[in-house]
Amino acid sequence: MKKVFKITLIIFFILCSNLLAQWEVNIDSDIIYFMNIDKYNESTFAVAVYTAIADDFSSVYDNDSIATVLVFSTQIKKNTNLYFRIKRKSGNYINYSINNDEDIIEDDEDNIYILIGAESDSGIRGDNLIKILLDSVNIELYNKNTDELLGSHNLKGLEEILKENLGDTEWYVKNIKNQ
Repeated sequence: MKKVFKITLIIFFILCSNLLAQWEVNIDSDIIYFMNIDKYNESTFAVAVYTAIADDFSSVYDNDSIATVLVFSTQIKKNTNLYFRIKRKSGNYINYSINNDEDIIEDDEDNIYILIGAESDSGIRGDNLIKILLDSVNIELYNKNTDELLGSHNLKGLEEILKENLGDTEWYVKNIKNQ
């Protein structure tokens, strides 16, 4: 009986570890990345914050582009209609369209990313999406034409990891904590 219990417990922990959000924090110069990886769909979801101005009062109140939502998947192609399906904590869903001209970026090495808020004149789009995500449990990336799932990311722990690493910055206080 003990063997069956132990095996059941091990299987439970393995399954739970795949369901719970695991966040990685990477710092690259003045940018801090909070990343969540979907190994099954080979997709990475991240919130990136430009820390050099995250505590600059004038940058925060001028709505400079401080934070962005980034998604990388090998399945993202230029001129593909993509959208996020976001499950809110209330159980409701939001479909968030991705703009091909503004949100899909190709770098020098031919990698293609989704960057919400990075290419706009102000940081309002990125901040607004982050606020939505903080009140959500899951974000999925879909191809609009085929309804193919390209990535699924559990958002559990996003607010805690932002607070732990940026909780004393002007950006966090104004845009996250006081919302």
